Amino acid sequence: MRPAPTLVVLLATVTGANLFTEPYLLTGGGGPDGASASPVLVMYQRGIEQGNPDVGSAIGVLLVIGVMLLALLERRFVGREAR
Repeated sequence: MRPAPTLVVLLATVTGANLFTEPYLLTGGGGPDGASASPVLVMYQRGIEQGNPDVGSAIGVLLVIGVMLLALLERRFVGREAR
């Protein structure tokens, strides 16, 4: 098989981790007690709305590291299945 399944899983992970617009617009910023808050929405709320750019930056760095680790794991396991 070709590496298409690996690419699809990787792109789905990156897209899911960067979810911002839907929870922000539909729930007015995360819903009750932040029930629908995504990591990117929390990064925006802490960094922009609450005026803590250092906290927002730290959340962003952790998000990038987390997505990179997930991508490496998915590449290893999904890539193995595609071979």
